[in-house]
Amino acid sequence: MASVGNVRLCYQAAAGLLLLLLLLIIISGSVEGIQPITIHHLTAAKEMTRACLAAILEHNIGEMLKVEPSDLLKLKEPLAASYVISPDGTIHYLVKFFAVSYFYPQDGGPPALISMLIQATASYTLREARLDPLGNIDGKTLRVELD
Repeated sequence: MASVGNVRLCYQAAAGLLLLLLLLIIISGSVEGIQPITIHHLTAAKEMTRACLAAILEHNIGEMLKVEPSDLLKLKEPLAASYVISPDGTIHYLVKFFAVSYFYPQDGGPPALISMLIQATASYTLREARLDPLGNIDGKTLRVELD
């Protein structure tokens, strides 16, 4: 009788080990599917300026197309710019800059200065998988926050 109990115990232990092995395989497979996200910080002044100007250009175009009066921006100084390439190849930018803000009336009058200097943060996604953001921003993804 003792040998029958030992055999049953061995089968239970083997089944437990197989379940543990299966669980480890599932976990390791799901961990391999997670791709690390690398943030690329732009350090060259020209690259930072282009990334900020792209956001401002898209913002100003959107403001000019509005029916109500517009708030236009003019780049004063880029502060920071970075981008992330997602696993599907989409490129997302985040830029910070100082800008001068102008109120632009829709009646065609001259623009009026609203504030001397404001800090802004913008995020956007590119339409095409090329790193140059000028003229390549998906306008629906542009978010500009004026601080």
